[in-house]
Amino acid sequence: MADISPFLLAEQKKTLAEFPLHFILSDVNDLPEAVIRDHDLVILNENAGDFPTAVNVPTSLLCRDSSTQDDPGLSEIRRLFETYSFPVPDGDTFNFNLGAVETTEKLCRAKVPFIFISEHSCEACVPGAYQGVISVSAPGNPERIPLKGHDEYTIRFSHLLRVAGQFGYRILRGPLADFFKPDFNDFLMRFLKRRHSTKQEHEILHHFVEDLYQYEYILLTGKDGRTGKNDNHAKD
Repeated sequence: MADISPFLLAEQKKTLAEFPLHFILSDVNDLPEAVIRDHDLVILNENAGDFPTAVNVPTSLLCRDSSTQDDPGLSEIRRLFETYSFPVPDGDTFNFNLGAVETTEKLCRAKVPFIFISEHSCEACVPGAYQGVISVSAPGNPERIPLKGHDEYTIRFSHLLRVAGQFGYRILRGPLADFFKPDFNDFLMRFLKRRHSTKQEHEILHHFVEDLYQYEYILLTGKDGRTGKNDNHAKD
């Protein structure tokens, strides 16, 4: 269990005291590759959005004749775009999940057999039958989520998949609704359609069901993985 926060790591030690875990106080990007390589499974659940995100990056910097040598961060963004052939974003500026992409690259380079990443997605979608009932935000550009004391950003999962694909990983992708399948009965549909209700239980239902589709996951299986599947799962 790795965490950058001493307080949260201490809380995790209390919660998980009965399990034989090793606790590491570290930024994930500071973990030596040898430490990562010792593990069969890495889980990044709702924390990739907290990793550093480059905001309002000029699209022009992706041009080959644009100089980035005085800014290591911009140079790293250009390297990643060129290495993994990310599509050039529309518009004059864009947001980029720098930390999430770098971490995925680091995990894949360490050849971790299984990698699971789940987070708010900026590419989320809702099945056709429930569009207009379930609302998600999917602009394609990572969006800011303001929280108490810090911001996080939604994830462009297609970038992470390009990294994993280049390292030869098999990919399974989908919404969290794959694991927690709502029973869209008349009762639930009635509540979901009451968008302007001020009742707390209605708001809770809306947020819960919407998050089942706003959150995406990817499961990456290395060449030596033991699942035996080869699922290149695209969104419906």
